[in-house]
Amino acid sequence: MNGGGRSGPTREAVVPSRQPAPNQNVAGMLDIWLTWTGNADMDLVWTTPNNFSICPFNGSAVGCAQTSPDGAVASIDSAGPNGMESVLFADSYPPGNHIGTAQLFNGVSADFTIDMKLNGNVISSFSGTLDQQNPELIGVVNVPASSGGGGHP
Repeated sequence: MNGGGRSGPTREAVVPSRQPAPNQNVAGMLDIWLTWTGNADMDLVWTTPNNFSICPFNGSAVGCAQTSPDGAVASIDSAGPNGMESVLFADSYPPGNHIGTAQLFNGVSADFTIDMKLNGNVISSFSGTLDQQNPELIGVVNVPASSGGGGHP
């Protein structure tokens, strides 16, 4: 007899582990632009709510890709003074907290802005100055689910 007063082998309940579901994409176009002025080269690293990092530069050494399973595509990589870099979700995107990082790759200093557009409308913008003492700035943006639409303005 087992501990429950029944004969036969004791069985333990198997409880499946539950992982949080990834953010499901919603219809709409989301694009992110890093622009800078100054004699420097900057890099954009964009991390989606599903924890995929996208880099317009070849960031495979730091765990970055140029595309992500949730639809991001690195579209523009600029090197040198007064440049721009871009990440685009063309048809759908995961809503939630996106993390944008501006990094000073080389140079002395540069002023920068990161703009995020949802269906052609700016929904977030942050800017600053990066230099040798402060070579990186990270911003978190909560991107809402779109009501649809998409496409460039």
